[in-house]
Amino acid sequence: MSTRPAGSTIKPLAIYAPAFENNLITWSSIMDDSPVKKVKDEKTGQERDYPKNYDSDLKGYQGPMLIIDALKVSKNTIPVRLSDLLTPKVSYDFVTKELGITTLTPASGSNGATLALGDGGFKLHELTAAFQIFGNGGYYTQPKMYTKVTDSEGKVILDATTRSKHQVMSSQTAYIMNKGLWSVVNDGGSGRAAKLANMETIGKTGTSNDRKDLLFMGATPYYVAGIRYGHDDNKLTIAKNLYSAHIPVWQKIMTEVHKGKNPAVFELNDDGVVEMAYCTESGGLAHSGCPKQGKGYYKATDIPAPCTIHPQL
Repeated sequence: MSTRPAGSTIKPLAIYAPAFENNLITWSSIMDDSPVKKVKDEKTGQERDYPKNYDSDLKGYQGPMLIIDALKVSKNTIPVRLSDLLTPKVSYDFVTKELGITTLTPASGSNGATLALGDGGFKLHELTAAFQIFGNGGYYTQPKMYTKVTDSEGKVILDATTRSKHQVMSSQTAYIMNKGLWSVVNDGGSGRAAKLANMETIGKTGTSNDRKDLLFMGATPYYVAGIRYGHDDNKLTIAKNLYSAHIPVWQKIMTEVHKGKNPAVFELNDDGVVEMAYCTESGGLAHSGCPKQGKGYYKATDIPAPCTIHPQL
């Protein structure tokens, strides 16, 4: 029932999915990891760069980088830039009208930081339910806390066994987002500790300001689950040696939940999606002259142009 910041777990829902859906980005689009503006620090009163990345203390800003890498390592700058391109209203309408997020007001929805960085209050079960769209092809079903309630004579008082679902984004966007969130867990991303044995896993990490909340939203072909890790009073910063403790907790819980389940991978509709090689330097489609290449997933209707910074061999 309580509300807590969503941190970076909001990025796939409010920013990346709508950006892919509206063809603002592709898998290999390149955007600038650099400060968007200067703001006054509430604690010191001095101007500082905004936004700060979670890893700024270690790496600073990295300049131009691939969209998929920004998602994988959870950059803050690029989602803020995407929020400006989308406009906060598009993000707000998507998460409130399509994904069942009830705690945002129009005023908070006009704030790019709320939607790009997860400031403000969110209910954990609503965030968790919203993540189902990345494992089932883009469909949202409202969560219920019960299946059926009967009286002492077996008469059904409440029945939630039949629930309607509706598609909130294209199957192409859902497929691409699934692959992107796969990289967060399986390709050196921030959620690598969540990986389950013999069970394909996707997910996204989240950290609130001052590290008072640690979150992880993850899904397998069987279940979606979310965890918030922090102090009950939400006043104390989590100790530094516990910054990654929530992900192994999620992994252990889900390992128990999946006992007895057959190994599985996501079986999503890939119609209209093409797998192609791209140049990791330009983001364009790779050719024989590109020294470093990656594998990307694209809508068949939104494929990037060939790389132009390397001569073909």
